[in-house]
Amino acid sequence: YYDGAGIPVDYKKAFYWFNKAVESEQVDDYSRLAEFRLGFCYDFGQGTEQDYIKAAHWYEKAANHGLSLGAMSLADLYLSGQGVPQDYAKARAWFEKAALQGEPRSADNLGEMYTKGLGVTPDEAKANSWYAKAAQGYEKSAKEGSSSAMMALGNLYNDGEGVPQDFAKAVHWYE
Repeated sequence: YYDGAGIPVDYKKAFYWFNKAVESEQVDDYSRLAEFRLGFCYDFGQGTEQDYIKAAHWYEKAANHGLSLGAMSLADLYLSGQGVPQDYAKARAWFEKAALQGEPRSADNLGEMYTKGLGVTPDEAKANSWYAKAAQGYEKSAKEGSSSAMMALGNLYNDGEGVPQDFAKAVHWYE
């Protein structure tokens, strides 16, 4: 129901089934994804009222059960202070957990935190190291057809973050 694969999208029904999936408290790939999706539903008000506190709860459960998307989304909440007190140290820790599991957007966010000094001492070398890790992940996803990864990779080449600045490569990925 959530993605509308072969049926009409219905977020309320999806929300109902995600709740059913986590009721058993059995931890497997489906329940981890259901925990994340519940967090997402609460985060964006899909199928339920928007509630950042509940979003944080479900993202943390998914993250603690090993789902990198849960860690990344929880980090986003700590970075913005939605549903949880703004805490750059916790945001960094959750982004690191997700980045080390291969989430390029988390590595990209860590690069930005080290560039801007958000909860850390600004450190160009650490920023570039995280940006380089992001570029590797984005390139893999871009080659698999992800348009958002293509855009993000183009931005890294455009700005010379983690990769040598190369406007031709940036344009290639933007196209």
